[in-house]
Amino acid sequence: MSKKLLILGANPETIPLIKRVNERGLVSYVMGKEKHSPAMEVAKFSILGDASNIKLVKKIIKKHKIEGILLGTVDVLLPVYEKVCRELKLPCYANKKSIKFFSSKKNFSSLCRKFEFDQVPDYTSYIKNNKKLHNKFFPVLIKPTDSGGGEGAKVCHSNFEITQAVKNALKKSKKKNFICQKYFLEDDIQLYYTIIRGKIYLSCVVDRTTNKNQENKSPVCIGANYKSKYLNLIIDKYNKKFQKMVNFLKLKNGILSIQCFVKNKKLYPYDPGFRLQGEGQHLVLNKINNFNHLDMLINLSLGKSFFSGNFKKLNDPFLKNKFICSVWILLKKGVIKKIINLEKIKKHKSYIDILQRFKINDKIKSEFLATEKQVFARIYISSNKKKELINSINYIHRNLKILDKNGDNLILDNFKLL
Repeated sequence: MSKKLLILGANPETIPLIKRVNERGLVSYVMGKEKHSPAMEVAKFSILGDASNIKLVKKIIKKHKIEGILLGTVDVLLPVYEKVCRELKLPCYANKKSIKFFSSKKNFSSLCRKFEFDQVPDYTSYIKNNKKLHNKFFPVLIKPTDSGGGEGAKVCHSNFEITQAVKNALKKSKKKNFICQKYFLEDDIQLYYTIIRGKIYLSCVVDRTTNKNQENKSPVCIGANYKSKYLNLIIDKYNKKFQKMVNFLKLKNGILSIQCFVKNKKLYPYDPGFRLQGEGQHLVLNKINNFNHLDMLINLSLGKSFFSGNFKKLNDPFLKNKFICSVWILLKKGVIKKIINLEKIKKHKSYIDILQRFKINDKIKSEFLATEKQVFARIYISSNKKKELINSINYIHRNLKILDKNGDNLILDNFKLL
């Protein structure tokens, strides 16, 4: 009889994981709060409910005799995943120590200080003590300590704006906590590690380009370059620090993302993700380096080895010297009535994969703006030469049209690779 796996969170970005569970002949259960989530449609069984409710999750597991749990791409569900696995004695890649530091941006900052990473200037204590910030400290970014995808975040240029932003951040925070940090306009990168038997392997680094023109709200990525100009810097200067961090947290297996700013060749880590990422690095790594993080996570959830064999031989952070990027298609507020040339783009010689979030008749609500919920899709492309990749990006932007009922294009911005 096929084993049953429960996936926590029904984001569209979870669909590749659900599909892989199905392809392996396992029975997929997906739990989430959205009635019309496309992820629910892909799963064998969908459960409408709050996946952050630990008692409810445990009840579902016992009722359906589920044998393993998988975490999707939702940050706030990481502590639920770990606690339910621990209490029901199910396989899990996280532990209590990692949850403490990876499910709170404030705690993550303290972890980074312990390992002597440079820190983004933090003004949270000033704000909490009702002190006014001097003009020289602006702009600052207010955000919940426990949210992801830009939700509840706002760029502030005055103390008046801070007051409003704090109220909004607290509404979006389950822990009712926020942080206030210097708003960096430096280079933004994302490190993506694979942890196997206690050792970390840098699987890729992406340079992120963000849109910063949405009413002082949190910047949203519009494209990621997988041929990072900082790859050698990370390998030469920072890998050992992250290995010490993994040892301190006593992690044995898993995938770990760390977003950082880079200034004057110094790394400023600011956001961890101990889970699959919305960016979808696992899709690129599967196509280019021939290892599948989805299979590895499924194996672990079934109590099998996370990875068997020589991972070092497969893992190539230089991605075979190919030029690769993801093109994020951000949308304005509106309702999608027409999608033009998407199938044509999928036939392009540079096309690798797509992670699509919206379809015809879907609505992009005002509260989606300046969060990853406004992303129509991430389109992954690869070429042997940089010029070919740039031409492929331009091809996407020339051809893809997403129209509302008036025939107006809903696409917000175009990604340019420099």
